[in-house]
Amino acid sequence: MTRPSGPAGVARERPLPLKERILNAATVEFAHNGYHGSSLRSIAERSQATKPMIYYHFRSKDGLYAAAILHQLAELETQLRTGLTHEGGVQERLRGFAHTYLRCFLEEFPALAVGLRELPTFPAPLFAEIVNAHNHTIIAILRQILRDGLAQGELRPHDIDNCMRAIVGIVHQFIREKGLDNGDAIRAGTEQVAEYYARGLLAEPGAACNRNG
Repeated sequence: MTRPSGPAGVARERPLPLKERILNAATVEFAHNGYHGSSLRSIAERSQATKPMIYYHFRSKDGLYAAAILHQLAELETQLRTGLTHEGGVQERLRGFAHTYLRCFLEEFPALAVGLRELPTFPAPLFAEIVNAHNHTIIAILRQILRDGLAQGELRPHDIDNCMRAIVGIVHQFIREKGLDNGDAIRAGTEQVAEYYARGLLAEPGAACNRNG
């Protein structure tokens, strides 16, 4: 029986696969320098790879950027789906959505916040790929919360698409805002969604009973 290598018999960690190393390095680079300020040369050096290796796995800088952002959007989707159950009132679910969204953009996955600020400057295909992925995953969760609120009579009749635009606009404004630190932006943005906007959508007390009775 062989002993694990390393001090005190502790097994050495296996190095990450090259593609994962490149993706991790790119995520850090894009978070620090944005899309336009990052170079494949810097990412190659950070990941101990070469530019041809990056082209082999991701085809281009745009392909690498899209992979990094879409990976983080998938992580955000997982956190939203894990943290938001179908139980509880719609106002609390909207609070949870806003808080998780803001926390992930501003603290856990800062490349998402940098990307949001740069988004209008991206090449059209890259812009479309990121926006479509965001709409098909994250925005779909918000749409379902609003649909559930309508179906359960918690919300007064409203245009779901317009409400989604308003909520996303609120959280994105706090992500773009540079006058607040991250903690203040998360708290203020969550409050704006839950205590002001969502409260205005709530049905009058007893409306659900009247509707179902």
